Amino acid sequence: FVVYKKDNENKPLEGAEFKITTKDGTQVATGKSVTGGVVNSTPALSTGTYILEETKAPDGYQRLNQKWVVEVDANNKVKIYNYSKDSS
Repeated sequence: FVVYKKDNENKPLEGAEFKITTKDGTQVATGKSVTGGVVNSTPALSTGTYILEETKAPDGYQRLNQKWVVEVDANNKVKIYNYSKDSS
């Protein structure tokens, strides 16, 4: 799956950093937005449920105070939705 970092005017932003953790908080991947706002993350995710969150905002911006749930199924199809305490 691909994550894009954009500002409130929908312009791509470079330099945002993200982490992906398991539901118990174990970090499994990190990523950083590059040209075009695309977030490159490594390693690829296997089947499971993960939490995605921004850990560092680009210079001049505030970090998003939001998390997302990422579900990867056995066919590598990904669903992403807003995190809530009930999601975990």
